[in-house]
Amino acid sequence: MNFNIAIVLDDAYAHHAWAMLSRLKKNVSQPLTVHCVHTQLSDKNLAIISQLANTDFAISLQQITAAGFDRFIANVSQQERIYAHEIVNMRLSQATYIKLFLPAILPLDITRVLYLDCDVEVRSIDAFVDLDISNVYAAACKDTISRKPEFADHISALGIKNYLNSGVLYMNLDRLRDLLVERTLQECIISLDGVRKFRDQDFWNTLIADQCHFLPMTNNLIHSHVSPAPRARLKTAAIVHYTGRAKRYPLHWYLTLLTSAYRMAMLKQCLINVAHQGGQTHKILKRYSKLLRHILYTHLFTDEAGRSRYENLRQNRSLRGRLRLYRFICWQLLKKH
Repeated sequence: MNFNIAIVLDDAYAHHAWAMLSRLKKNVSQPLTVHCVHTQLSDKNLAIISQLANTDFAISLQQITAAGFDRFIANVSQQERIYAHEIVNMRLSQATYIKLFLPAILPLDITRVLYLDCDVEVRSIDAFVDLDISNVYAAACKDTISRKPEFADHISALGIKNYLNSGVLYMNLDRLRDLLVERTLQECIISLDGVRKFRDQDFWNTLIADQCHFLPMTNNLIHSHVSPAPRARLKTAAIVHYTGRAKRYPLHWYLTLLTSAYRMAMLKQCLINVAHQGGQTHKILKRYSKLLRHILYTHLFTDEAGRSRYENLRQNRSLRGRLRLYRFICWQLLKKH
């Protein structure tokens, strides 16, 4: 029987989702069904996600139709406009709230599902496969803000002891379907008025933190919160969560933080998609020029002819010369990957 995974996404996070699912597909040998719930993906991004499917990696694409979602978003948005200066990560899409409606969206015959943010790197899901969560709402890892004194007042205001990170959440849908009804969510908006700092995550903590099974941090290790001394833990983590600056620019994130094969695959996809933006291509790629030169020279141009062509193109500082350079890079990527 396939293990159920759920993600939520929109067009802004489609490439993150593609990269995360590619890694998941490679690292996890167990048959999986991935439920991709979206607001309204473009046909191009729907095709990008769908092409990952195979016999042991089923993908179910579903546009959100949950009753009450629009009303919830309207009320949440009104509250966020009032307290915009207090809420963290206002730049994130409202699609982040879809996960609160997953119990209502997913088929009733699915009783357990592992929700994953699109900015995680999954190496193993062994900790979740046989985990018994029948007596709790969900299983999750503590967020590292629990250890930060500056957030102590916020956690206290929520009335909880342990603050969970909702980026990796193993849900007991049987229990959550009774809890996450529209009335409860609307009441939660009112109770969090003037208190909320972390968009959807404060909802999860208010509603389920006291009835949550907490797992070791290795199952949701937040990259940006790992200090230099224990950074070796990143190598053994089952799931690494890239938050903050680590995910601000997808190209930079994958080039600098992930494995060579993974970042090359993501780079290929970024370049192919950015090439469709016509005259904007050089402006976007110029931002990453030094990074591109280093990684591409190291991983692609192993033959003398390729290196010579690359070096000749680099000498041309004009706009046309830069475009020729990146066109050459794209062709090399297409040939090798």
